[in-house]
Amino acid sequence: MNRPAKFAVNTLIYIVFAGYLFILYELLIVPAILDWSLYGIFLSLGIVGLLIYALPPAHRRNLSVLGLTFLLMVRALDNISFLEWYLRIPGVLAVFIILGFTGQVLGRIAPTRFLTVFLVALVINLSITLDEVPLWSEFSIKWRSPVLYLQGGTVDYFPLQSADLNDDGMTEIITQGNLNAVKKARENPLDKDKENKLLWNENNEYLVFGWNGRTFDRLENTGYSQKILVSALQKDYINFPYYTTDWSRSEEALKQNLNPLADLDEIVSRTMRFGDTPFYNLALSLESTRMRQESWNRLINGMVQQQEASSAKDVPVSSVNITEPFELSAEITNSELQGTFAGKEFSAATEATAILGAGRLLSGTSAQLAVLGTKLQILDVSPSGEIKLINEITGEQIPDISSAEALLADVDADGTDELMLNTEQARILKLEDTGSWKVLWASTDDTFRFEGFASLGPDQKPHIIALSKSNVRNNRTRFMTGYEYTSQGLQQKWRVFSGMINLTAADFDGDQENELAGSVYKKHLVMVLEKHRLPVVPALYGLTLLLVLAGIGIRLRRPHTRERGGADV
Repeated sequence: MNRPAKFAVNTLIYIVFAGYLFILYELLIVPAILDWSLYGIFLSLGIVGLLIYALPPAHRRNLSVLGLTFLLMVRALDNISFLEWYLRIPGVLAVFIILGFTGQVLGRIAPTRFLTVFLVALVINLSITLDEVPLWSEFSIKWRSPVLYLQGGTVDYFPLQSADLNDDGMTEIITQGNLNAVKKARENPLDKDKENKLLWNENNEYLVFGWNGRTFDRLENTGYSQKILVSALQKDYINFPYYTTDWSRSEEALKQNLNPLADLDEIVSRTMRFGDTPFYNLALSLESTRMRQESWNRLINGMVQQQEASSAKDVPVSSVNITEPFELSAEITNSELQGTFAGKEFSAATEATAILGAGRLLSGTSAQLAVLGTKLQILDVSPSGEIKLINEITGEQIPDISSAEALLADVDADGTDELMLNTEQARILKLEDTGSWKVLWASTDDTFRFEGFASLGPDQKPHIIALSKSNVRNNRTRFMTGYEYTSQGLQQKWRVFSGMINLTAADFDGDQENELAGSVYKKHLVMVLEKHRLPVVPALYGLTLLLVLAGIGIRLRRPHTRERGGADV
């Protein structure tokens, strides 16, 4: 083989070497440590040790140092990726010089090999966002939104919901942010009076994104029903109790303004007096709740008055609409629950403010509604239109029930739905024919959270989608996980070690398969994911085992190879 061809082959080998190390570290080593703590560290050390042992003795030190240097490059370049380009250039040069000198001293790495893996690291940095890599084990990324909220603001996350707002058969994504402020951030930096303040007024918009056939676009205010949007909104208490919420409508968008109830100096002064702290926080909580409810009532009344002029009905504060496996629509309007089921209208007075879901918790032809106020109630709606209370969960039974979230789904595939309840302790409850609850499953910690029950991608069998902590570590960090309910409990189907929250599964692009949308915590962007069936992690384990066996086999066939640890590569 001539010299140029040999150089090209060696360069290709080192590119593959760097790519394999990157995937190995991100999809095997890091998940093992996150999920299994010390056990994962021991497993990782064992895998790395076998790989190093399988290397040719003459090049073992060089390749080990080169691989470690490459992984440090990737992380170092990612750490400076937020800088402006004119600041990143000297940062890249510093990484190149420091790691190049380190590699030369520790491993006597040939400059051409170091330059090859450095260019691979640079390409990874320019083309891949590292927080997407953990998703590759189970998903492909269909869409990544721009940053929707000005960094350095006061909100860690916003709710994320989904609903068909324009009756086009595809589900739209609903979230919040100040996208216009983000676009203008460079021309209009934060005001000087905000630089040393923790709390200030914020004007955030509701943002609706829909599929256009190629990607997701933000829909204009006239491109969807604001009535459906309002009824679908999740009542989340952002930055409670130091802020309250004020809703307002304009021709451009529905807005949720955050207004502080106190300045930072007052909060620090009050909370430093420990005897006053609980009473001060209680007063803020009550005031925030009162102002929030008044603002919500103004929003609803304003929409009602606007629609009355066109002879439209009242805007509901909460609603649900189901077409499969039965047709039921219900809404709460002006302290009244009303709707239709099996072609019959029903109505009843209620103190509830939210409909959590509808389904068939009992066998028969009736449907059941889960509604929430100060307590969670299960209402039976018969085909004749009769409504009756068949069960309720009070604050004495579950102290935080008034802030609960719930899903109704047939998790055990017995033909009737169960109640998937998110409180401090997540539970799966089954309503028995006697009207009492049977606990099918309960979490052993206060971090587990049900996010949905749906099929994803080509797999049409629905399963539980949840956020849960690792198998061993006590750290409260939660990861995206899919579960299947069995008689022995929840059986894990997949897990992704990503910091995404507020997961919602729906058919966003009209292909008759569900995608998964979620928010990246604190980064204020949305991603839409498509589930694949590729056995990425098992294949990675298999490839690693094959490389180890091949390396050891080559060594055994060449028993007289002399180790030359200082040879250049």
